[in-house]
Amino acid sequence: MLEVRELVKTFDSPGGAVQVLRGLSLEVEDGGGVAVVGPGGSGKSTLLQVVGTLDRPTSGTVKVGGVDPFGLDEAGQAKFRNEQVGFVFQDHCLLPQLTVLENVMVPLMIGPEDTMGPQRARKLLEEAGLAERLNDRPAALSAGEKQRAAVARAMVRGPKILLCDEPTGSLESTAANEVAELLEKLRKEYGVTLVVATHNQVIASKLPRRVLLTDGRL
Repeated sequence: MLEVRELVKTFDSPGGAVQVLRGLSLEVEDGGGVAVVGPGGSGKSTLLQVVGTLDRPTSGTVKVGGVDPFGLDEAGQAKFRNEQVGFVFQDHCLLPQLTVLENVMVPLMIGPEDTMGPQRARKLLEEAGLAERLNDRPAALSAGEKQRAAVARAMVRGPKILLCDEPTGSLESTAANEVAELLEKLRKEYGVTLVVATHNQVIASKLPRRVLLTDGRL
């Protein structure tokens, strides 16, 4: 389960402290799916960055599977991110010099050996509709195909939680729907806890639950 309690995040600025998250609390059960919707600047990206330990909270707590990742040392947090959390951003961030399959396998190069990883990578790409694209370079893919490959890469370590920050924000409607349907398919099949930050109400409607984030509050 993902448990967020009284989360506050404040940034310093030349004009003084800016509070982006204001005592936010959220629970998502194991294998659950939630869309966090809201206007730009409402704190959606900040929430995902803190939950994924890319940034530290000013106050409040985050627990994933009962573990507080901010109670771990730097090496422990890196291990947590690699093994327990998958990230999908608006930009696919695929490495142009690698094939699609090699891109998906990049997370397997870090941490303990995963003998089933290569097989899992191929299976995820098949489920993403990219079985014929394994040996292609990213430049040969459409925008939607690149993002589906990024989703497969985020899932290759078998994370407990998948955090998606505007994953369809740069896609046209057909490609965006394909990505959203893939995320929901993988959530159901693998039991991953899915949190999607989006301003797209159509995409949000594909998830079991929606919450509105505005002015740093749910």
